[in-house]
Amino acid sequence: MGMLMKEDDIYIATFIDLFNLRFAPSEKPRSDAVKRGHPPPRMWDSSAPHTEDPGDWPFGGVAEMAHLQREFQIFRAGRPFWQSAALLGVGGQANARAKNRWLSLLMWVGTRPSDKRGQNGDQRIVNALIANLGKTNPLPCYMMAHDMNGPDNGKVVVKERDRPLFYIEQDFLTISLPMQSMEQAQASQPGAPRKGAGGQAAAPKGPRKRAAPKKGA
Repeated sequence: MGMLMKEDDIYIATFIDLFNLRFAPSEKPRSDAVKRGHPPPRMWDSSAPHTEDPGDWPFGGVAEMAHLQREFQIFRAGRPFWQSAALLGVGGQANARAKNRWLSLLMWVGTRPSDKRGQNGDQRIVNALIANLGKTNPLPCYMMAHDMNGPDNGKVVVKERDRPLFYIEQDFLTISLPMQSMEQAQASQPGAPRKGAGGQAAAPKGPRKRAAPKKGA
């Protein structure tokens, strides 16, 4: 999405990775902690002292997000997805300009149609996350991007029990955002110069020259 991210489009993959880490598959507890038969520490109960090493029971990924959703309603119907993303800090902290452009891109994505009739991109993403995080065993979530000029016609696409990563045998809730390059966006603007051979902009045609009069015999 070069038109929105401009020179910061190199950070798009990083921002997507931040989301994917927050919603990643939860790590399994250490085997020795399981053998000792001790329950995991109650990470969100400040009144209960931790008698076990919290490192024995990794509390993160989608399991943590499900608890945060129950506690704070991070995702809520009517709240734009980009606001929840800003709350979670998945726009990074090091580059304010890139972060703001990323949130602007998510705002634009929210206005796009989705693969579910009657829901725009915002509604589709938020409703899917609310439903997933409300389950007893929520699926980890995986964000990705697809060419908005492809067969999905620029829609936000959400798939449940998808396998986006061939190297991880795990079902995910995938959220695919429509994007395009700056060059594609510029070419689609009204009055954009047409492409000539080799993908270069064709030179504008000048006025036709009048043929010289033929000489008589």
